[in-house]
Amino acid sequence: MQDCLKMLTTKGPTYEFVPGTFEEDFVPAVDGTEEAPEGTTGDFFGSVRITMGDIVDTASVYIIITPTPYEPPKPDVTVTFQLLGDTHHEVDGEDTIHTYRNNKDELPVWIDTVTVTMPGGSTVGDVFKQVMDENGYTYKGLENGYIESITQPNGGISLKAMDDDRSDSGWMYLVNGEYPSVGLNAMSSATAIPLFGTGPTAGR
Repeated sequence: MQDCLKMLTTKGPTYEFVPGTFEEDFVPAVDGTEEAPEGTTGDFFGSVRITMGDIVDTASVYIIITPTPYEPPKPDVTVTFQLLGDTHHEVDGEDTIHTYRNNKDELPVWIDTVTVTMPGGSTVGDVFKQVMDENGYTYKGLENGYIESITQPNGGISLKAMDDDRSDSGWMYLVNGEYPSVGLNAMSSATAIPLFGTGPTAGR
């Protein structure tokens, strides 16, 4: 806390806790529990040395310690996950552009539907990572919430965004049949998560 106070007041006086003055009447905070979710605050008195140039003075301070509220554990969530891919192919018209909306029954299943149980609070990104890793797939972009590429194990097909320089090609995902407006790491996992990519083009 001393370093923090100094950092925040570099253009004015500096404040330093006076050692040995904070032990008296110190009441620690008690974090929340299931029985008392809010917990109880703590507090203490002490002295602070104030320095500005050649002027040094001390002041008494009263500090309140805020407890950490209790958060009940979130129940595990069970979801289904499926990965649909594609093959590299020539695109010479709208009828050769593969999309989930128009071609979901024709897209090759890279990972068939699996059921995954995750800790409460997990995101779609957490589910994606677990299933990909368990099946030996490699991928890029998860840390940014957008999957840039996925590669099958053992030297299989690799599909990446804009394989054919089209801005609407790449990997997309649905949650319970809807297209989320946020990245994988910001979306809470739900009941069903199909993730699909078509190559060289994608779209809805």
